[in-house]
Amino acid sequence: GRYHAHHTELVMAHWFHRNPLKATSTVNFDVYRTGQTNAEASKLLAELKEKRTKLLGLIRSPESDLAEVTTVSTEYISTLRGIIQGPAEEAGKEGGIRHLVVFRWTNTVQGKKVSEFLDAQFELVSVLLNIGLWHMKHAAHLAANPDVAMEEAKEVHRTLRIAAGIFTALKDSEVQKLHDAGDKGADTDVRILDAYVMQCQAEAQEVTLARAIELKHKHSLVSALAAETSKMFMIGGDHLSTLDQLQVGKWHKYMAIKDEFYKAYVRHCNSLIVTRTCND
Repeated sequence: GRYHAHHTELVMAHWFHRNPLKATSTVNFDVYRTGQTNAEASKLLAELKEKRTKLLGLIRSPESDLAEVTTVSTEYISTLRGIIQGPAEEAGKEGGIRHLVVFRWTNTVQGKKVSEFLDAQFELVSVLLNIGLWHMKHAAHLAANPDVAMEEAKEVHRTLRIAAGIFTALKDSEVQKLHDAGDKGADTDVRILDAYVMQCQAEAQEVTLARAIELKHKHSLVSALAAETSKMFMIGGDHLSTLDQLQVGKWHKYMAIKDEFYKAYVRHCNSLIVTRTCND
């Protein structure tokens, strides 16, 4: 089945705030020729260069295939973890090959400001964040279809849940492994990561709400879902409230407007409870 146009406009509305992907420079992998690495490490670095190029090319377009992005991402992350952990014979050595290559990345809300670290874990964090952002952009691309099919709506929901999981893993695990967490307001800032988590969860909830309206569920359920969606956007905005508003202002306003929109929808539903026309 397909969502009716007014239902689609209500909850998807072709209206999402999306921060830009992080930009990066070409990485110099020639370090493995300097004699600092053994054959196994050199092989890992060579594979890393090839897989990095493939992944970055793929996520430039939100139209890329979800399954292909998942496969290529998994391959790159697996190789990168091999670099971070290092070959068995280097275990326990200070630094190892994890700290042989400089990685440079911009941050999503800090314009062209570049962060750079001699640390493959920083590369892992940066790439995972970009993969999370790609999932958000892919979801927005699917939702922009003026006649969203049910299967597309399910993929929007699934893709946003995956993105939320990626940002959660970054916050709870991967960022903790960095030797230097970076500057305030950078993508490694827990407030930025929390905001991404809440935004993805809230937007996934919008899809659930659209489905509830389409299936003409009880007005009380629709109202409760709208209230929960509003609260998620409010919490997401709260995470951004203590950051530089010159950098996050548009993102913060997006959260606030969606919060108010769903609060208004709750009031609308509640005003129609007696006549049971909330789903009309």
